[in-house]
Amino acid sequence: MLALLAAPLFAALAPAAGQVWVATDTPSLLNALSSSQNGDIVLLKAGVYAHTAPFAISGKAVSLVADAGAVVEFQRQLEVSGNPTGATCLLQGIQLHSTVGAEAALMAVTVSAPLWIERCSVRNASVPGSGPLPAAAYLVGCQRVVLHASTFIGADGQSAGFLGAYALDLFQSLVSAYGIDVRGGKGRDATASFSAVSGARGLLAMDGQFFAQGSTIRGGAGGNAFAGVVCQAAGVGGPGADLLLFQNPPPFHTLDTQVQGGAGGAGSGPCPAGAAGPAYAGSTANLHTYAGTARELTVTSPVREGQTLLWSLQGVPGDLAFVAYGLAPLLGYPDVTAAGVLALQAPFQVAFAGVVPPSGTQTGGVALNELGPGVEGVILFVQSGYFDGARAWFGAPSASLLLDQAF
Repeated sequence: MLALLAAPLFAALAPAAGQVWVATDTPSLLNALSSSQNGDIVLLKAGVYAHTAPFAISGKAVSLVADAGAVVEFQRQLEVSGNPTGATCLLQGIQLHSTVGAEAALMAVTVSAPLWIERCSVRNASVPGSGPLPAAAYLVGCQRVVLHASTFIGADGQSAGFLGAYALDLFQSLVSAYGIDVRGGKGRDATASFSAVSGARGLLAMDGQFFAQGSTIRGGAGGNAFAGVVCQAAGVGGPGADLLLFQNPPPFHTLDTQVQGGAGGAGSGPCPAGAAGPAYAGSTANLHTYAGTARELTVTSPVREGQTLLWSLQGVPGDLAFVAYGLAPLLGYPDVTAAGVLALQAPFQVAFAGVVPPSGTQTGGVALNELGPGVEGVILFVQSGYFDGARAWFGAPSASLLLDQAF
């Protein structure tokens, strides 16, 4: 890692680089989304991005990255669809907070390029009087998705008779998740006229493959009871994960991950509290739970020429730590093992990072040299690996946008 930016890999920077667009407001963002080409990068400055229609990345892989320290919020759905191969769509540091009641915050459909979502907050809104809520995020027909250090929160139910929103809805997608927090929406509370509603599922999976490491997946809480002339009972909690049988039971893998049902709704007077939801619903025929401790990695992003790329890894004290880094995530069906999942596409470089100290955390930094003529920005994908004396482990991956100092 200490020789990171002097590695032979970086002779390939120029072919992997993309044009960098800078968005400061909604008009400049819309211009960047329409004018950018496959592999380009949009650097998002701080601001609230609202529009009369959803934002869309269609038919190309374009990355959206929040600038260092910038608070970036999208208040409409972000749609990613039909991306070609040969580039990656990185969504990093963005609050995807749709404020439209009948809208998901993120919709990714038939995405053939790698989709990498890191340090994002994804949640949708509930509007009183609206009908059943969509999930906060849909990943449908996506060939390779990496989720890292992100939250997915389904909206709470508002209208009578409707439960809250699922947080994450997966269909025929290959997903690897690291350090994510998933929570289904709360069911509507009981009133004098309506019973309480059950909490929503945290995650719904159909077909595909899902691997979660160091994550939490929770169902939504049931709605609270109402004690009136007639006792309106509390709602039950939603399942943590629902594994639906469609064509095949979805292979569902967890390592050091907590999957739990939502809490039952609170009682009121003589009206009892609702029951907690189950950890799993549906078919668990292909559920695989592995023993072990999650290992973590984070790198700073974006980093400009002349600045320092900071890295921090967490492992088990005494682990021999390594760092792999390359210019592309793995595309295609990942090999899930009891030691985790490799997230990087060959060729990549591997460097020894040292022995994990007693604190369990190791940090360092690497000066970013000149990227080279004509290189405005390039995305570096990094993953930690560990050897505990008996076996090797894959840690979490992280991405860093490397920028020319002009940006």
